[in-house]
Amino acid sequence: MTSSPATWAGDVQAVVLVRTVDPGAARLQRLLRRVPGVSAAWYLAGDADLLLLVSCQGLPELRRLITRLRIEGGATATTTHLVLRRLDAGADQAS
Repeated sequence: MTSSPATWAGDVQAVVLVRTVDPGAARLQRLLRRVPGVSAAWYLAGDADLLLLVSCQGLPELRRLITRLRIEGGATATTTHLVLRRLDAGADQAS
């Protein structure tokens, strides 16, 4: 079973990998709570410090969100992956 990104809250969904000097920085945490469109966030071990799931009303809004991560949140680098469609990985595929 799949669902289209168009059925989610915004018309552009993305996974954003974030690098930062201090992933636990209070200003980044405050920003993530304030920014509309960030629906989930995880701290990671590896090349990226955080993984964000975001939903925006178009690419210009996504660009503004990423700019805020860098300017207000202290992100040193971001990598954005646009979601084409969502798969329900836990669904029983045999039926």
